Amino acid sequence: MLVLLTGAFGNLGMATAEALIRAGHDVRALDLDTKLGRSRAAELKKLAVRSGKNLDVRYGDIRDTSFIRHAVLECGAVIHHAAILPPKTEQSPELARAINFGGTECVVRAIEEMRTPARLVFPSSVSVYGPRLHERPPVSAQTPTYGTDEYTRGKIACEELIRGSRIPWVITRVGVSPDPGASSVTLDTLRMLFRLSPKNRIEYVHRDDVARALAAAVSEPAALGKTLMLGGGKGCRITHYDLIQTLFDALGLGHVPFEAFGDESYYTDWMDTEESQRILRFQGGRFEDYQAELTRRMAPVRFALRPGRSPLRWAFLSLVRPRKR
Repeated sequence: MLVLLTGAFGNLGMATAEALIRAGHDVRALDLDTKLGRSRAAELKKLAVRSGKNLDVRYGDIRDTSFIRHAVLECGAVIHHAAILPPKTEQSPELARAINFGGTECVVRAIEEMRTPARLVFPSSVSVYGPRLHERPPVSAQTPTYGTDEYTRGKIACEELIRGSRIPWVITRVGVSPDPGASSVTLDTLRMLFRLSPKNRIEYVHRDDVARALAAAVSEPAALGKTLMLGGGKGCRITHYDLIQTLFDALGLGHVPFEAFGDESYYTDWMDTEESQRILRFQGGRFEDYQAELTRRMAPVRFALRPGRSPLRWAFLSLVRPRKR
């Protein structure tokens, strides 16, 4: 079928577009007109040509009613990635509401106007459950949600909007899927990560597994009307400490002491993925794959840091260590 993909040229958007093409679908890719977007569109076009599929690229604003109304025409399904992510959601809450909720409402209303409404696949987040350190794992579709910031409140509001609409839908709640190629982590972000308790539970899921699940959800009959958990499975259940130690290992900075962390609870947890795996058959990546890819990508940085590794490690921990009250 023809699948409309919003936010098509972000990291997860690109992976989803590739998964859709490999699954045999034509893709109508929507995103803002940027230099990176055009570069990624050209890259995606090559895959589409090799696969004998059509790629229709359109640039515009997710809040533009006329633009979205025309974009959904002839589509059998829509995967709606377009959104603002933290920390920008907390820095610009009004803009976040306009894009995250307002954009989703624009998509929903456009689908409702179709003669045969497309199926909407909406990627939500495990973060909608709120802080989980002192709760019992795993989370499931039946676990109550609890919005704690602009981002999570927005996701919950979008879910409620979709469930109350007149369109066919699938909601997925995605686990933690860090990008090993990310290079824009700020000192404030690192300080936040070290305020958290190392015991916070995390369920890792590979980006390509998420993309494969979303591509399956556009047509799988058993997924319709379900809220499905997209985590990596029991072999991907780690802790916050495991994630941070993986970063230190990749940088060659050695062991991270437990006392470097704070004690804050965070909105991550292990996930009950039995139903989603049965329906979508998407799990394949392991946390070890992420560790290996991060280690490979960080090799030049690790080599550059080697001469001053000990003082750099001390300085880094001093900068991010939580201040005792």
